[in-house]
Amino acid sequence: MPISELRLIKHVLEFQPIESIKKVPIQTRGIYALYHLDDGGFYNLVYIGMARGEKSGIRGRLAMHYRRKHDQ
Repeated sequence: MPISELRLIKHVLEFQPIESIKKVPIQTRGIYALYHLDDGGFYNLVYIGMARGEKSGIRGRLAMHYRRKHDQ
């Protein structure tokens, strides 16, 4: 995971495929944004969330979003 140049943000990942969820350490806290790639090749912001890292962190939240999307 690359280290950010900002002091407030330590690590950053951008535009990662859903399969890379396993690269995120367990109980990582922070803010995440979910995008949807439309037919025109543009990314549209779908959801912004925050994970506190107490139980599962961002990794668990992303996995939950993925399961919800594919269970419908």
